[in-house]
Amino acid sequence: MVQSTRITTTPTVVLLLGLAVLLLSSTTTAFVAPLPRRPAAALYRPAARALTPRAPRAMTTTARHFKNFDEMLEQLEVPVLVDFYAQWCGPCVMMQPVLEDVAGRLENVAKVAKVDTDKSPRLGSRYQVEALPTLILFYKGQVIDKYIGYRNADDLEKEVRASMARIPGLPK
Repeated sequence: MVQSTRITTTPTVVLLLGLAVLLLSSTTTAFVAPLPRRPAAALYRPAARALTPRAPRAMTTTARHFKNFDEMLEQLEVPVLVDFYAQWCGPCVMMQPVLEDVAGRLENVAKVAKVDTDKSPRLGSRYQVEALPTLILFYKGQVIDKYIGYRNADDLEKEVRASMARIPGLPK
């Protein structure tokens, strides 16, 4: 509800706690409207589902189990795009649907895997992951290419396909 109130003051900026005030001249009618009240927690709390990572489709359809990360990289016959991420990382959360899309597009030519750097810090340091998200393309245990930062699905797919085209002996 807007209230009309007579205010006498010099034409300066006036800040009132909890009120938005518009002053037009030294003696004028100002329109005072209370600012909307929202709990402080609501201002900074993202949706819970946005923070919960989901496995890419390519990973959920895989039934093979590996003893460790190295075994997985060496035994898969296709390149593996590994997303090094953290749950608290905003761009990493934004990459989740992108990775699901790219995993679907590359379903028969590459696999997508995820490594939480908070749970596996040694893997992150071993591959010199200094920024998140970092995606590394592996083939037969060797690093082929590294992509740092957020990308949309189309750009990421183009970059991965271009990197895969440079792998000798990889079926096209």
